[in-house]
Amino acid sequence: MSLLNKFQQSELSQENYMLVCQWMRERCGVDLGETRQTLVQSRLFRRATKFRLQNVNEYIQFLNQQDDQHPEWVFFVDLLTTHETYFFREAQHFDFLQQMIFNDYRNQELSIASAACSTGEEVYTLAFVCAEFFGLKGKWHVHGMDIAKPCLESAQSAIYPEARAKQVPQHMLKKYMLKGVNEAQGLCLVKDSVKEKVSFSNQNILQPMNSEQFDVIFCRNVLIYFDKETKQKVVENLYRMLKPGGYLFVSLTEQLREFAKEGDLINTSILRKI
Repeated sequence: MSLLNKFQQSELSQENYMLVCQWMRERCGVDLGETRQTLVQSRLFRRATKFRLQNVNEYIQFLNQQDDQHPEWVFFVDLLTTHETYFFREAQHFDFLQQMIFNDYRNQELSIASAACSTGEEVYTLAFVCAEFFGLKGKWHVHGMDIAKPCLESAQSAIYPEARAKQVPQHMLKKYMLKGVNEAQGLCLVKDSVKEKVSFSNQNILQPMNSEQFDVIFCRNVLIYFDKETKQKVVENLYRMLKPGGYLFVSLTEQLREFAKEGDLINTSILRKI
């Protein structure tokens, strides 16, 4: 039987699609909605064939029998998040940090936040960059915050599919990550020496936050999901969390110009607090 015929006979049941939607909401705060059943079926079909299962519904049954710590959950979430986040996304910003900001903090503490940090790839990317510049014993710290507790739990576990780490330079991979073996093959783990330099908290960037202030805040690929009024509220909330002279980063595809009523606009994606 051809792969196409197998796929056609592997139709995801409505009941199992609703179960998948529930798992995604619980694990990473993603709402798949009612119109992505075919997309979900297509992506999960890849894993079903890997396990030599007859159809996608058997794969759902297999997952339903596993505990929360089973490595397959990582692959499941990764398949359905469209790779929305990965290590060293929009690397230009990390270059800017090293070339234009870090020198000012050689002799003082540096605090960086990743707002709406999802499953933590940006947090650990920032940690890798800091470790390269200041060393793991340096006076720096990275804090990740997100509204979705399952995302934070995933971030704290620091376990990722290798595909998400493709952009990590090889020398950093060797220094800061471990490759999975046996049942965990295809996964990678951030080393404890890096994890000790980061922290996470459950926070909603749509609400004013009574939080410590930061020298640098990253909030990238988030504003695109909000209307103009909400974008303004988010930028104002994050601006209040910056120390004087601190920097706010948004995505290269987002625009700060019309929402930055205060501060010094370095370019459309970087704002400095004055």
